[in-house]
This record gives sequence, C-alpha cells and structure tokens, in this order.
Amino acid sequence: MNPFENMDPMSPKYEAEAIRKLHSQFDFRQPNEHSNAGAIFFFLALFKGNKFGRTQKPQDLKDWIKATRKASDFLSEEEKSQDTIFKSYASLLWLLLPLSRFLESRGNDMEKLIQTITMVSQQIDSSDDSFRADLTFFKARLFDLRFARKRFLDDLENIIDLLTEYPKEYGNSAAVWNNLGIALRLKYHSLVHALDLTNAHSVLNETVEAFRQSTIRTPSNHCSEAGRLGRYSEALLLRFQKTGDKADLVEAVSSIIRALTFVNDQHQMALIRSLTDFTGHIEAPGGQQIEHVLVTLNQAIQVATFKIDISEDWPLDPRDPKSGERIKSMKDIKDMISHLQMMLQTQLPPNDLLTNLLGHVLGLKAPDEGNYTPPNAPENEHHVSSEIIRQISTASPPPRPRRLLGTTGLENMGTLDINVTLLNSR
Repeated sequence: MNPFENMDPMSPKYEAEAIRKLHSQFDFRQPNEHSNAGAIFFFLALFKGNKFGRTQKPQDLKDWIKATRKASDFLSEEEKSQDTIFKSYASLLWLLLPLSRFLESRGNDMEKLIQTITMVSQQIDSSDDSFRADLTFFKARLFDLRFARKRFLDDLENIIDLLTEYPKEYGNSAAVWNNLGIALRLKYHSLVHALDLTNAHSVLNETVEAFRQSTIRTPSNHCSEAGRLGRYSEALLLRFQKTGDKADLVEAVSSIIRALTFVNDQHQMALIRSLTDFTGHIEAPGGQQIEHVLVTLNQAIQVATFKIDISEDWPLDPRDPKSGERIKSMKDIKDMISHLQMMLQTQLPPNDLLTNLLGHVLGLKAPDEGNYTPPNAPENEHHVSSEIIRQISTASPPPRPRRLLGTTGLENMGTLDINVTLLNSR
C-alpha cells in the first residue's frame, strides 16, 4: 500500500516523509548503480524545492540546487525532452541550474545569466497562454539582473518590450503595469539626458498612464497600494513640473493623500492635513503656495514609497544606492530564485496524481496495481512503469486551479491538462 495516500501532500509531514523515503533508495546502492536514480532525484528536487519555498532557508536552497543538479546528471537528454505531465515543471526546474551558478559567482558570471535568458526564450513558444505569460514576466526580470550590473540600455528596452507584451488580462497585471511604469521612467530620464526632449515627453505620458493603470488594477487595501499610488503621484508631479498643467498637480495631491492613509508614519497625519488644506486653493505656478505644495508633496511621496518590496521596485538605475545594496547582498538574484520556485508550484499535477506517481517511483504497491520489474533487473528494485503511469495519468482526475503565486508573484489562473506520462525510467 501507498502510505502517502492518507496524508496531505501540502503538509510538512508528507514532504519530510517523501524526502526520507526517496533518500533511502540509495541506502544500499550508489546512485550510478540505481536504474531509477534520475526519477528519484527529480522527485527529491520537487519536494526540496517545495521545502525551500516554505522556509526560504539558505540550507534548503542548497539542498534544492544539489538535488536538481543530480536529477539533470542522471536523466538523459531524451528523458528531459519527453512530453510528460511534468514537461512545463521540468523546463522551469532546469532554469535553476544556470541561475544558481550566477548566484554562486556573486552575479559576475554573465554567461550563466545569458544561458538562463536563452532557455526562457525557447520556452516562451509554449501553447499554454498562462505559462507563456509567467515566462514573459520572468524573462523581463532576468534582463533586469544584467541591467542593474551593466546598465545596458538595450536591456531596459527589452524589459519595456516584454512588460508591454505581457497579457494584461491576467491577475498580476497591476504589478506588471507598475514595473512597466518604473522602466519607462528610467527611459524618460535617459532621453532627457540625451536631449531628446520630443520623445522624452511622449515617454513621460506613457509613464503616467502605466502608473495610473497600476493603481486602478490594485485591489483596495492591497499591501502595495501605498507604494503604487506614491509612484503615480511622483510621475504626475514630474509632468506638472514640465507642462504646468494644474490638473496633474491636483491628481498628484489626491493620490498621495490616499497613499498616506495606508502608511504608518509619525508624519502621516500632518502631511495629510497640509495637503488637504492645499487642494481647495492651489495657486498658479511660481506662487508661494504652490512651492509649499511641491515641498510637502515630495515629502509625502518619500514616506509612501519608503518601504517597498524588491519585487515591486525594479528596474533600478545602477547608480541608485539601493541598486548597489541589492547587488552586494545578491537580494535580487535570491528573489528571482524564490520567484522561480513559486512558478514551479503552479505547474505541479493534482495532489492525488502526484501521490500515485511518488508511490511508483518508490516501488510502493498501490491498490489493484502491481509493481513492474523488467527482466534482468536487480532483485527487489522496482522500475517506474511507463504503461502503469500512463494509465494513472490518463484516468482523468478532476483538474484543479493552478496554484497562486501570491501578492508579489504571478496570480494567473488556469488548469493543468493531464494526458501524458511522467518520466520514463532509464
């Protein structure tokens, strides 16, 4: 019998027991002597990835990377390319390898980063729209890793193109609009620096619109609402200073007052009172009153955008001190690996199917099913039978919604199409 059938696959107990039993497969035989080593390490990578996603501990990350490298070593190229229920999951999992090498080089091995970008580019041709959208956003963040270190303007253009391409009907669109606004703002400043003022004005309008869309699509009381409203106000203020259009100033003040209501700061109420007093009698540019409004508005924007999560605040100009801090701590690379793990969660098969497949990898006997041992196999060694797993995976269990990636990840929804096999054992 398969003891995992009576356990919750999402529980730490299930995870720990699965890892223990998978490791036990090598108690009496070295991995290179075990014909199922590739499948075993693949499942170890799956569960250790889940564990890292839950704990975010450095040791769990190291264990996940190690298991993934072992899985890659023991699975043949033919096995990796097979059309299985884990195809999308596996294609994401292999991204961990060059990305982890980039982390180990402290962000200096650009070849590994380029390799990751290339792998993602090849996968974006997927027929799964939601999976393709996840990869598009992920690729934009990969370009940001290089932009932060090299300040290649081509990378900034790539980020803008990818975020513009991202299908805005998905649940993560508010974050995408926010990051697009940040990228466009950087492009605006580069155009101003190059004295290309005509194009700069057009890009500034696009910046304001991107931040406006972000605030519209952000749910009320969302943890990022204050920061996004703050950025929108900042863009409006910048355009007001260039055009003198008081409608932008009025909208900027209104938006930042909303943002301050979500901020716990000792100056919060004083700023709200001051700005509220100004909204009824904003004078023409150049007057003393308008100067007071601008000073107070800038202070309020700093308060609203002070504590913003890294996943909300990219791309950054490499000359920004905050960018330097991220590179030194490698926080941006680590955040990308955590984001990859969240993407992997959305590609897991339903719990009951996962449990059945785990049972076969471990050689556990499921109800009404026998274990398949091919001729000349070592005694008591159970192989993953392609035919048995095909029968299980085509039994049409009810599909479940794809797992959400959380407030700072991709909140796409969809279902898994379960119609093919796991990984044929070697």
